[in-house]
Amino acid sequence: MKSWLQQYDILLQYIREHPDIRITRNAIITPENSRENFYRVFDAVRTAFIEQNVSDSIEELRNLANAYSQLKDSLIASTIVESTTMPPDLIEFTNNLDQSVIKPVFRTLFDLLQGKTDLQTFQTATTSSINAYIQYFTSTVFEKWILLGMIKHLKPQELFVIPADAQENHRIERFIQQETFRIIEPPKAISTRTLSFISEPEPLIITPDFVLQIRIGNRISYLAVRTGFRYPSHCTVDLPQMASWVKTNMNAGIGKSEIMVYFDSRLSNLSVIADNKRMRKPDICIKYLSEKSEDINACVEDIRCINDHLNPCMGTYLISRNPVNIESQNNLLLFAKTFDTGLDQIRLERFFENVLSVAINETCNLTDYEASCNARESYLNTGCEQCEMI
Repeated sequence: MKSWLQQYDILLQYIREHPDIRITRNAIITPENSRENFYRVFDAVRTAFIEQNVSDSIEELRNLANAYSQLKDSLIASTIVESTTMPPDLIEFTNNLDQSVIKPVFRTLFDLLQGKTDLQTFQTATTSSINAYIQYFTSTVFEKWILLGMIKHLKPQELFVIPADAQENHRIERFIQQETFRIIEPPKAISTRTLSFISEPEPLIITPDFVLQIRIGNRISYLAVRTGFRYPSHCTVDLPQMASWVKTNMNAGIGKSEIMVYFDSRLSNLSVIADNKRMRKPDICIKYLSEKSEDINACVEDIRCINDHLNPCMGTYLISRNPVNIESQNNLLLFAKTFDTGLDQIRLERFFENVLSVAINETCNLTDYEASCNARESYLNTGCEQCEMI
């Protein structure tokens, strides 16, 4: 295997031998008759750079992509889920990793050819871009792998989505006490057979990513999941008083690596997770670590902030793809229970059996009256007088 510098020399030689290809600081011209061969040599440089600098990390990404695809196929074969949807970059990652992984080298390699940068700067900038790519996809796909395992374990009877930005959702603006309030009515759940991992970029309100209808004994219960919290722009009315609420706070330590789980005996009670005034307290928070290099101390701090502000009713748990050392486990003991799952479906199943199934049974054993008494005080303590007036 040639080094990336050797492949780069071959690319330069190819350009010199084809004067119809013009690459200057201000223009890139690759005529149609030589374009295919140009990009074949160009991509060889990108591939060589990846293999020379981050081959171990790419192999771990490949294992993750394969684990995700296997679990997705198993989920579709054994549950009501018939298909999944994801953003295009995630689809390419899971279906064509080799093509996806060289993308960070595209722009920087052209900058090098155009004389906008030198070899040292190219190597530094490209390595940084690749590491950011690896971090993003490792975290994102590991999260989806956990969610697939959750759904497979629960074997839901129905799957629902709750679109916050649907056309039919009624929106109004009210001017109260010299302040304008943007209000949206609680949206309605829609039954589906497609599991979507596409989230709204700027939400009006926060709704679940999906809701599962599950049967426990002779009772029907609902489980909602929310990931990737973003600050909502609207408030809403008629939030369920039987849920526990806290004031919406973007400094609560909620980042991109948490899975919030909510239980309820009524589907309509799960239509809103948060508006710009209140956040529903999760029943369970699942934090996850997808890479060996992640800062365990930062993770402990995130969990501490989540527990202080949201105080999940049934606890916070940490799923780690790699073993957590004893010292870090001791630091985590006060805040969360830790489970090392690797990419092993059996170990992930055991986690949900030990944590999720027990929590659901406890929730189903609560009467509606008990749940109402437990939650009403928190609802009133986060009261938004303007919303109550509306």
